[in-house]
Amino acid sequence: MTSDSGQDAVKVPEKLTLRLAPDVRIALEWIAAKKGITLGEVIRHAISVEKLLTEESDRGSSILIEERSGRVKQLVLV
Repeated sequence: MTSDSGQDAVKVPEKLTLRLAPDVRIALEWIAAKKGITLGEVIRHAISVEKLLTEESDRGSSILIEERSGRVKQLVLV
């Protein structure tokens, strides 16, 4: 995106307010503490992963999880 002056415009983060169920907030806090990151970073990462999974699913890709035992499971997005 360019501004009227022809220079690249700076992308300014937008503030977003969310209402979360207590169990979701607890899960976000657990992830943040485990990884040593902020709640905002947890949410941004989750959105990036969801976007990637959705794009791959839309392309017809299979999303697989290989357990430590070697068993492979397919992740099905709804």
